[in-house]
Amino acid sequence: MMFLTFMNIASAMIGFAKGLIIVKLLGAQQYGVIAVIVGIGTTAVNFVDVRISDLIAKLYYETKELTVTERCNYRGGLLCIGIAIQVLLGLILGFIAFILGVSFLHFFTDTPVVWKIILWLAMAQTINYISMLFNYLQRLSERFFIMGIIQVLNSLLASASLVAAVYSDSSLSGYGKGMLFSATVSFFFSAGLCWHLWRRVDHLPILSSNHKQALHTYLSNIRFLFATNVLGYIKLLHRAADVLMVGFFCGDLQTGWYKLARSLTDSLYVLFDAANKVYQPFFLTLLSKNRLEEFKEAAAGIFKKAVLFTGLVISIEVVLLPSIINQVLGPSFSGILPIIVILTIPFLFVTGFDLWLWPLLVARGSIGRYNVQNLIAVGVGQYGLSIGLFFMTGQESAVWFGVGYTATYLILHILALPDAARRHPQAFPLSFLVRVGPRVQ
Repeated sequence: MMFLTFMNIASAMIGFAKGLIIVKLLGAQQYGVIAVIVGIGTTAVNFVDVRISDLIAKLYYETKELTVTERCNYRGGLLCIGIAIQVLLGLILGFIAFILGVSFLHFFTDTPVVWKIILWLAMAQTINYISMLFNYLQRLSERFFIMGIIQVLNSLLASASLVAAVYSDSSLSGYGKGMLFSATVSFFFSAGLCWHLWRRVDHLPILSSNHKQALHTYLSNIRFLFATNVLGYIKLLHRAADVLMVGFFCGDLQTGWYKLARSLTDSLYVLFDAANKVYQPFFLTLLSKNRLEEFKEAAAGIFKKAVLFTGLVISIEVVLLPSIINQVLGPSFSGILPIIVILTIPFLFVTGFDLWLWPLLVARGSIGRYNVQNLIAVGVGQYGLSIGLFFMTGQESAVWFGVGYTATYLILHILALPDAARRHPQAFPLSFLVRVGPRVQ
């Protein structure tokens, strides 16, 4: 765990440096235009995404009655069909991203953009979407040393290729070409590592498994996929539409500030990713074996560490970032600090709660209720509060949309945590919430 965390910190530092260099080369306004194009593509991702990775993780551990050979065949088939579904969805999202970009980009920016740039970025998002599944599935092998090494090499080479492309051509076109090449580099790293782990380490017959049985297993869990697809639509409204909202209500400069703040604070989530690679299979295993005391103890420890770490990060941002922003990015980014601090707060909710709450909901089949709570939170926080502050103050400020983005997490967990405590009291780690309301068996 410590090694993987260190590797993820190294990757985060690479991503942080890459983000600053790219923004410095492109400038705030061009970066704002990029944010809108990518935001439209992210909308397409969330529209088609059924979170097949979560279903694979759930089914991967349902092997109690199987022999060693049957288990290998079962898991190989699951992985093969899951990858095929992800590739198909990736092609669909790339097409949708391109069409939406060409059709609606002018609603969010006045800057003219040629169709080739939209196409390159749509292709990059398709490749990244497919790579995302490979990155996720690596954790199932639990070979964290090689995962960490490859992740850092992947981040270094992919970031270097993007920076080199933008350095040679500091335009929207240069960024589009660089993103496509960078995504391709990442794909070969991620897919290559998975192939090595599955074939050489876990000895899974990916291509020669019983694919009909695997397909039948997926079809029998269509309700789970529907629930996770609904969650994708909710995330469309939350993590994709937030940038588009800033672009619509504010301008390219404010959008550039917001996108940079999101990119920098999103770098923190490599720590969440490192922990999730270890803890998700760990928690799913504990829940499948009904080892609830171990689950609760580990989850409570994660919550305490997340509180301390988030407080430390915000303190460092307030003290150090003003001088760094002024020296590295210049006075044109002077208003970005409040947005960065506000967008750091969700890390507490995602790491402190969701790291253990999501496996609990997946294992207990409670995703549907979580979707409803998420939708309420997005509607009230992301849209109601953000737009309300915008009109109440009359100021075109990205800060209001950062407040709404963060408030969404607060509202969601105010709804979801007590509900999970009532429904699953024996497995819920925060004991004071178990006493809130009647228990549901």
